[in-house]
Amino acid sequence: MAALFWKEWRENQYKVGVGLGICVILLALRGPSDKFNAAFADVVQVWATAIGVLTAGVLGMEVVAGERSRGTIDFLLTRPTTPARILGPKFAAGAVGLLAVVAGFWLMVYAVPFNSGEDGTLANWVIADVPWAAMVLVWYLPLLAAYSYVFFASAVTDNPAEAGALGAILALGTLYVYVVLGKLIPEIDAWGLPEFMLGLGVKATGSTVRVATTWTLLALRFALSGAIVAATCSASLLAFSRHRQYSVRRSSIVVAGFALVAGALILPPLLPEDHASRSPRVEVPLSASGKGLLLLPQAGEGVFAAVTAAGLQVFSTGPLADWPPVARGAVSAPGSVEAGVVASGRVWLAAEDTGPDGGIAVVSVAVDDADAPRVLATSAVAGFHGSPDIIALDTLDDQALVLAARDDQGLHIAALQALETGAVSELSRLLVSEEDPLDTGPWPELEAGTRRWSVTAYAGCLYLGMSRELVIVDARDPRQLVETSRLPLEAPKRDRPHGPRHMTVANGILHVERRWPGELVSLDLTDPAAPVLTGTAHRNSPLNGGHLFHGLVLRPGSSRFWGRGMEVRDPEDLEARPIHVLFTGPSERGWGLPEGRPLLLRDHLLFTVKDKLAVFHLPERLQAAAARAN
Repeated sequence: MAALFWKEWRENQYKVGVGLGICVILLALRGPSDKFNAAFADVVQVWATAIGVLTAGVLGMEVVAGERSRGTIDFLLTRPTTPARILGPKFAAGAVGLLAVVAGFWLMVYAVPFNSGEDGTLANWVIADVPWAAMVLVWYLPLLAAYSYVFFASAVTDNPAEAGALGAILALGTLYVYVVLGKLIPEIDAWGLPEFMLGLGVKATGSTVRVATTWTLLALRFALSGAIVAATCSASLLAFSRHRQYSVRRSSIVVAGFALVAGALILPPLLPEDHASRSPRVEVPLSASGKGLLLLPQAGEGVFAAVTAAGLQVFSTGPLADWPPVARGAVSAPGSVEAGVVASGRVWLAAEDTGPDGGIAVVSVAVDDADAPRVLATSAVAGFHGSPDIIALDTLDDQALVLAARDDQGLHIAALQALETGAVSELSRLLVSEEDPLDTGPWPELEAGTRRWSVTAYAGCLYLGMSRELVIVDARDPRQLVETSRLPLEAPKRDRPHGPRHMTVANGILHVERRWPGELVSLDLTDPAAPVLTGTAHRNSPLNGGHLFHGLVLRPGSSRFWGRGMEVRDPEDLEARPIHVLFTGPSERGWGLPEGRPLLLRDHLLFTVKDKLAVFHLPERLQAAAARAN
């Protein structure tokens, strides 16, 4: 066996040498050329995939088919040995050669640091968080499975080129069959297993870090790759020992290739959707970009308001939830409105103060008459350095509001007393700063001015989603705001300017979006001032990338619908197929997730997206989930 292994290794040396030679060339170009290094950082996963797949193909396709094409297969079969002793060294020689190329490629990647600029930072994150050996294993295992497919194809063909083509058809065909079964059988996640095995590269940063640094997931990938290798090697041994004279004809390979392509084009429209699509029952234009929805029970049943950048628009529906909603009254507010809340029977809006001193204007609106809402008072909240950015307006109790805004000094948390006249008076203020602010990270010129935070109130406490950490503020006494603790969320210099960090409270659990790695962190609020970590939803969970609104998990839809809709799930039944709500028309491309508070009204979900009010009918199972949060 050793002699046969070294024979195969000598025949594979030039193939392995070509792969390593490309790595040496890349290393030589990356060292002196910052421009090439920055461009390489952006496509490192493309290089890794291309070199790995090509190496797996050329090493596997000649193993047996090459012997047949050269006429040496009969000589091997006359030797006093078993088929397993022939195929074993051949497979091992190719597997070692593939490992050498994969290890060499990532050694080259780790040897030269990436530029610290925008182009190189993403790859640098992976390099910083994944050890070299773990990265090699993460890439090698699925490539070894691909090599085993080509190895089997070589055992049943007479020509190396045919073996390469058949191996590709078999690998893609297996993937396609799994996806089709996932469409037909709800219990099978159509893309879960393929994404886990093929989720490689720095673009899938959360997946790469999670698999490479968690032993259980790395062991699972070992098991999956081992199962594929064992199956293909067993089939190769069976074909080589009992059916050695049989070979797949070229015509059969051509027919299989055409059948695979035709099936991939024909079957998807005939298969059941993996999302139950829902187009909006109605889309109502708003006067300006929407900031959320507020229910107005004091104005009558089925009356609600849309907070927009221009002010407040009031709508109503009939007792049977007739749609579309009827536009009632509207009121304008000074400046640009960013948030709104209902308290003390009124609507309170937070807007930019257009006065000479700047600051923030808190506007109270009486809405007892839905046809004629009116402004009661406008109060100025000053004390900011420069022009403040309004983060949130929420309620502490029926008589106290909390305003969050940031300026150059940090995040201001102001507790406001709601007066009978409609004015507000400031009770106390807390200035929260960050020890490691985002604008000291890798994009200082990009992040200055784009840093965003979010605020959630629950049981008299405030939870501030900062750039890198969660800050807990005890506001049970509005006259004295006290910061109680901070929980780290991001590793240093890992965050990116992706807008506000999403948070929500459902059933006494605070869910916080963590961006590195991508996951949702859950905290138990039994003691609101001292939340306790209860778990995380990782990248392969439907919760990841999703945001909880009124007890529903919303996240941007699949690639087929990306930018034109979202998935809606019940957080207590994540395995059920989601409802996919789909925006209509070409102008809605890129809408994304709702803005501000959505609203559940009877059996309909309403939310504002850009300058429209979208209304969706929810199935019963999702109505129940939304009702739990109300």
